[in-house]
Amino acid sequence: IEMLEESLLSSRSRSEEKEMVRIDRLLDELLVLYTSDDNQTQILHDVDQVFERLKEGRYSPAEVTKIFRRICDISPQTRSNCS
Repeated sequence: IEMLEESLLSSRSRSEEKEMVRIDRLLDELLVLYTSDDNQTQILHDVDQVFERLKEGRYSPAEVTKIFRRICDISPQTRSNCS
């Protein structure tokens, strides 16, 4: 039974990692217009461009929520600022 539980936890962990990679990819597609060759500089879309990309990409409310939560997780601001 322990082996089954470990397998289940491992499977969940891999699924969560895959989902995080997917959300990070969506976040990059949504926000980043250009990244320099040395990955030191990024040019971001402006608010209107992000809105259009959300509309054209038909992002679901669940995806937008996950993207927003991911921004809050990786940004240096406090969680209260992400409410």
